[in-house]
Amino acid sequence: MDPYSFRVSLILPYWLVRFRNMHFRAFIEHLIRMHLPAHLFARICWLNQEQMDLFEKAYRPWRKALADYLAFNECGRTPPEKIVKQRTQTQNRLIEIWLNLRSVYPQATLMDCIEGDHENPVVLDNMTLGSG
Repeated sequence: MDPYSFRVSLILPYWLVRFRNMHFRAFIEHLIRMHLPAHLFARICWLNQEQMDLFEKAYRPWRKALADYLAFNECGRTPPEKIVKQRTQTQNRLIEIWLNLRSVYPQATLMDCIEGDHENPVVLDNMTLGSG
């Protein structure tokens, strides 16, 4: 079985105000998973603008290269080596970026025992600690 079978990736913007709310994000993720066919595994990535720009800069050239490649195949002609090479290069670049995408989570701080601030508690798998 190849590693891409039965998987779907959803790339969503983190920076929009409504997607910073973890309850709304959980609702969206639940809704997506409920409406996907049972045999598909969803990878949901919440990206910041920098990651999204990087992904889009790889995605658009790949779409163009794929369209050029498929235009030859539809006519029953073999695509020139240049078209095949361009499709392969753009596809490899897109996969490289896609594999390195990581969801962005709101920053949390540990509770201050002296002042007892519970305003932004740490929730495992839903927060990042510190600024890194």
